Amino acid sequence: MLRIKKLKNFLFGEQSLRQTLFKNSFWLTVSNIGSSLLKAMIVIYAARALGAEEYGFFSYAISIAATFTIFSDLGLNYLITINLVRKDEAHEAYFSTLMALRVGLLVTIIALTIAVGPFITKFPEARLLIPLVALLFASDDMRALLNTAARAENRMDKEAFGYIITSLLILVLSLIGLRYSHTSYMLTLMYLMGSVMGTFLVFLAVKKNIKAIFRSFRFNLRLAKGILAEAIPYGFATAMWAFMINTDMLLVGWFRSAIELGYYAAAQRPISILFIIPGVLFASSFTIVGRLAKEGASDRLRILTERLTVFTIAVVLPVAVGGIIIAPSIIHFLYGAAYAPAVLPFALLFLTLIISYPASIVSTLILAHKRRKAYTFAMVAGAIGNVIFDLILIPPFGIAGSVAATIMALIIINGYMWYEAKKIQPFTILPFLPRIAMATLSMGIVTLALRLVMVNFFLNIIISAAVYLGLLIITREPLLKELKELLPRSNTKAERSPS
Repeated sequence: MLRIKKLKNFLFGEQSLRQTLFKNSFWLTVSNIGSSLLKAMIVIYAARALGAEEYGFFSYAISIAATFTIFSDLGLNYLITINLVRKDEAHEAYFSTLMALRVGLLVTIIALTIAVGPFITKFPEARLLIPLVALLFASDDMRALLNTAARAENRMDKEAFGYIITSLLILVLSLIGLRYSHTSYMLTLMYLMGSVMGTFLVFLAVKKNIKAIFRSFRFNLRLAKGILAEAIPYGFATAMWAFMINTDMLLVGWFRSAIELGYYAAAQRPISILFIIPGVLFASSFTIVGRLAKEGASDRLRILTERLTVFTIAVVLPVAVGGIIIAPSIIHFLYGAAYAPAVLPFALLFLTLIISYPASIVSTLILAHKRRKAYTFAMVAGAIGNVIFDLILIPPFGIAGSVAATIMALIIINGYMWYEAKKIQPFTILPFLPRIAMATLSMGIVTLALRLVMVNFFLNIIISAAVYLGLLIITREPLLKELKELLPRSNTKAERSPS
């Protein structure tokens, strides 16, 4: 019983910096990996059952609706989280007003999407899907909003429940629906039903948190004006990021065919799963970085930033190098020979991981210190650059040109973010990279050799991973010891420095 109690406190409590970081990462990893794997099963089955063209209609409708709904946040979710963490505002009046603004904005944007969205696409098949997709985004948005209250209290276990149960419902309903009708309309309808059911279950899980926030609900017009003035710069930056992502699909759909949209969407799905790790680290470390920033704990913040950034690089380099080498085998296994044109964009998308993994940690410094102008400038510059590069590269090079445009835009965004983050909190990572780079290069040679001799790609992954980890152990990579120190100890009584 004592061990069970300790395990419960470890996974659900908040005992120390290490334990909180590990607990948050654990639950976010469980939720993201679990839900992403379930959704990947849906996508793979749907892509095979529908074919590239029909799946392209579905993906295009998603992109159009997403382009509208990027404005349903406007930075309000960020204010909800950061103020709950930092406790800078009076909760009752502030959060009642904030939530009212958030819900009102969401309803307005969804109505606009349903009314205007169908007139944007050139594909009649996609027009029928846009109203359903708009409602799907509304349900997903409400679920994310409900989860914000739990996340701010470091209750990522509730968020994990919501993600996994929703993905499971979508999977089951999609498999049933596509068995009787192989159409993008049926896939969209089943997605919507599963999302709505999942959102209702999340509400039941977090209703106590919501009741605590709305115990004395009242809307304050003066506060509303101040909230919008503070939120819009960050919200605009976030909208630019989402706009940049969806611009690729919109312009591919405009200049190329629905079949290429299907290939592009198929290439993006496995990569989106690999974005789990930086997303988890950002979400689980943001509350901690925010507290350290407020306390002015510069040394602790530097050490934590360096270790987490080096960790992301140590993870992403072998994944990206190995993924590029065995990209053809992965696409063939997931989708079949019919999706061979997706191989090149899939391989190029691995380069986006190399840029984005460490940037996910660096960006926490900027947001935790409320440097929203720097964040906004980076996102706007990247979004504008992405559109320009897309217009130049998509007509001659198709979906491969779109990926190249995304890579260049990410370099603009994250290059500036690194520059600003180092001004806020000086840190260095270069001294920690030589062993990691050497191990990655050696592993890449092994991966390529195994592919050339036609070794099964699953076995290739296992052997390559063993080679990489073995080289880090042999060369006594300090990161391994430092990661062990970051792990929580169940008998920790008080907060400790990550050093």
